[in-house]
Amino acid sequence: MTEKGLCKLSVVPVRSKSADTAEICTQLLYGDAYEVIEKTRDGKWLKIRVAYDEYEGWIDFKQHLKVSESYFERLTNESNPQFCVDIASEVMTQTKPLPILLGSVLPLYEEECADLDQEKHYFRGQANSFDRYELHPVALQYLGAPYLWGGKTPFGIDCSGFVQQVFKMCGLKLQRDAYQQERQGFKIPYGDHQLGDLAFFANDSGKVIHVGMVLEDNHIIHAHGEVRIDLLDDKGIFNTDREEYSHYLCSIRRIL
Repeated sequence: MTEKGLCKLSVVPVRSKSADTAEICTQLLYGDAYEVIEKTRDGKWLKIRVAYDEYEGWIDFKQHLKVSESYFERLTNESNPQFCVDIASEVMTQTKPLPILLGSVLPLYEEECADLDQEKHYFRGQANSFDRYELHPVALQYLGAPYLWGGKTPFGIDCSGFVQQVFKMCGLKLQRDAYQQERQGFKIPYGDHQLGDLAFFANDSGKVIHVGMVLEDNHIIHAHGEVRIDLLDDKGIFNTDREEYSHYLCSIRRIL
């Protein structure tokens, strides 16, 4: 039986290798659950598998909170998780206030209290969950967030992390990377697309490298330099600031 863990901090980097200098491939946000699937010989790095999307990477052992098997099962089977819907808020731990960010899960949240197995955290912000019809307003919360490879927060986010977080808060499950997301749902011809569809973009070799969420009136919201809204046509994304195409359309898929 694998050891189970929970993100106890605002944000924890998940790295491609067991070193502080390794690439950040994704992040854990407060309340994210995971399994420990490997440890370095000295025990200072843990390879984890994120419970939500089965993404794997390495975290520093100092940022690990071990939780019981029974708690992990309750958490991962929660039917209506609550999220922090403020850009930034805080929980009060037993010793100090802890900042948490938009999209963070409030574990087993009840009566303004998050349950971290052996510890209670009192939330001082606004908690909510959304449905699939609220994708647009949730996505707009991230407007202006700077692009960050591997990021998942309003202070740094990548293209696939952005759509994954938006869909997660609205009860729709996406994988972590754009090429994985492009395998989900079903394909929609250009012209039949609607608000909430995902548009994917490929490089010259045909590899999917970018994703964004389709808006009404042939616009798209995506993370490119920052989370921004641009024009979308059958060729790709037209950046009106630079008056050029930044990405070329590969496919449009419906997840709803």
